[in-house]
Amino acid sequence: MVNKKIEKSIKINFNRFIPLVKSKTDEELKSLVRDLDSGIIYTDIHAQQNNANIMSVFMILMFLKDSGKKTGDTRQDKIYNILLESQRTEYFKSIGKTEDEVYDEYVKSIGMIYEYMDKASPMGINGQPCFMSCQFLSKEDANRMWVFYGKYQEYKDLLKEF
Repeated sequence: MVNKKIEKSIKINFNRFIPLVKSKTDEELKSLVRDLDSGIIYTDIHAQQNNANIMSVFMILMFLKDSGKKTGDTRQDKIYNILLESQRTEYFKSIGKTEDEVYDEYVKSIGMIYEYMDKASPMGINGQPCFMSCQFLSKEDANRMWVFYGKYQEYKDLLKEF
């Protein structure tokens, strides 16, 4: 029999499984452009250019799919995981998709992975920074950001000629 106190304390917000990366405003994207140009943001593109494994740079990605589960061996952790799985199953049935389908849609919507350098851990791997957090841009926002980046570079070049 499941402890009712534990059951009541486990209310999962499954809206986080909705397969969309939150869209950013133009101002937020322009701020990212300035930060990227200043070198205070590290992206998956930097990792690819340096032949680094993205999972060793953005280590949190290793846990993306199984987020929420508790890894302890206590009875409460085991009950939590059983209830979590039950609630997850009900949620995915209610939207008519499997968890894998929702996960795949989410991953496919990611256009860029990035994080601010001040969030890097003190020790990196093979000369690359290592992050235990990351942020995402949708494909649409990543494309818009690169357009802003191109304009920003043009403006910078014009100022150099001034």
